[in-house]
Amino acid sequence: MMDNLPLGTVVKLKEVEKPLMISNKENNNYIGIPYPFGYLTNKNILKFTSEKIEKIYFMGYFDPHSTRR
Repeated sequence: MMDNLPLGTVVKLKEVEKPLMISNKENNNYIGIPYPFGYLTNKNILKFTSEKIEKIYFMGYFDPHSTRR
């Protein structure tokens, strides 16, 4: 999978039933929240790497001037 997915990308993770939207990036990890529900509590935030991504449902907006990883 891609290692630099933009914020707003909706993905399906291996071993996780519901899709997640990437809401933040931290080092080589993505921070995801349930899609379409969004942030509800700290308990529903997941940290994951690109190796855990099984499928990309929607690509978020990519700004070619952005260098944030």
